[in-house]
Amino acid sequence: FHIDETLYMFVLFNLLKNALYYLNGRPEARIDLRLESGTSHNYVYCRDNGPGIAAAQLPCLFDAFHTQGKNGGTGLGLSILKHIILLHGGVVRAESTVGEGTTIIFSLPYAIASED
Repeated sequence: FHIDETLYMFVLFNLLKNALYYLNGRPEARIDLRLESGTSHNYVYCRDNGPGIAAAQLPCLFDAFHTQGKNGGTGLGLSILKHIILLHGGVVRAESTVGEGTTIIFSLPYAIASED
């Protein structure tokens, strides 16, 4: 896929930072990153085994200024992340089960090869 390296690093950093916040103090803490190729998009899965997010909170997870029990956060990180992914033709979504963890999945379309 084609995305500005700095923006891509921001996306990954923000996902990891959020997961680490909710995993703090958990000895069994785990974060898994997985890449997958689709027919027209590449997918990135960021899964943690943290406390999870209630189903009622998922629809507003990527809204600006939305934060859930996080001290010191602005609620802008996931909103900006979504904007970056959408700007590059991708999609982002979250899956979560309370007590089991959260998976953030984003996709970006394949880069079109230039005819040099």
